[in-house]
Amino acid sequence: MALMPGEKPVYGTEIAPQLNAPYHQHIFNARLDMSMDGQNNSVYEVNTKRVPRGEQNPHGNAFITEHARFESEEDAGRNCNMATSRYWRIVNESETNRMNEPVAYRLLPGENALPFAHDDAAVIQRAGFLTQAPLGHSLRGG
Repeated sequence: MALMPGEKPVYGTEIAPQLNAPYHQHIFNARLDMSMDGQNNSVYEVNTKRVPRGEQNPHGNAFITEHARFESEEDAGRNCNMATSRYWRIVNESETNRMNEPVAYRLLPGENALPFAHDDAAVIQRAGFLTQAPLGHSLRGG
């Protein structure tokens, strides 16, 4: 995109004299046929959750996954959630794998998880960079 002489771009970066490269995103979409060992499939959203400190979590580093089944396509319009390392499972409850668990595919939005250990857990104290974004902005709300 051309710039006037002396003009500084607001919505991009000048990559050569009088040439603006606009800020932009690359967005990808795919339609998947997840017919896995048949048509009787369900979609689950999986979110990771910290376990409260206590007898079951004395060191503050335990966490669990919570699985929620979508009842309709309308319910399944969801976003990624870096704070819970959200992903989705497409499960066929009527077929099992060698571990006698329902066969499933996992859809992962990418490596995006924050640490799940409590802020005062030893692992966080030793590796403080895990809770800090570049420029020192906190990634965690508490």
